[in-house]
Amino acid sequence: MARIEGHGIACELPSGFEGEIYGLPLGPGETPATGVQAMAPTSARATSDQPAPEPTASARSLAPMAAAAGPTTPPVVHLATFPLPPDRGDYGNGAVDHMGTEDIFIALCEFDEEASRSALYAAEGIPTLTAADFDTSTLHRSFPNHSGCQKFFHVGSRSFCLYVVLGSHNFRNPLVRRVNELIAQIDIVTS
Repeated sequence: MARIEGHGIACELPSGFEGEIYGLPLGPGETPATGVQAMAPTSARATSDQPAPEPTASARSLAPMAAAAGPTTPPVVHLATFPLPPDRGDYGNGAVDHMGTEDIFIALCEFDEEASRSALYAAEGIPTLTAADFDTSTLHRSFPNHSGCQKFFHVGSRSFCLYVVLGSHNFRNPLVRRVNELIAQIDIVTS
């Protein structure tokens, strides 16, 4: 198993998965609440068959995001059973197009601390998903037979959106079991 970690989030990648944790350095005058999330050089990336390279300073420890070398947008975690293309959106645009019927894409996107106090993020802890949580209409972009699920939650004062795409709505039962096995490997450090 390979391990990815950065921005106070870590995950053990089971065989057949790859993943990346990233945050975008902020420009002058931007704050984590106003910064645009996108791919960034402050990332830790690995596949289950290949350990992560030496992470950058901002991804070196499990210390909360504020301890990064410089301020970044809130972190995004991408986990998948297929090669993640370098150009992709936070919720998988540019990646989910490449999914096969047995593939899984997971995005874990953090939001600002204030969101954790809102009703939308009231659920505590990373949720366990069921096949009933998935629907073909719950996708940011529609693809034939893909199925999606989106859950909001908080861990301590950190708020997150968990967005999952399955390559086949018809195969959702076994795919959801794999999703739950993987998200059980995610550790989130609270401040």
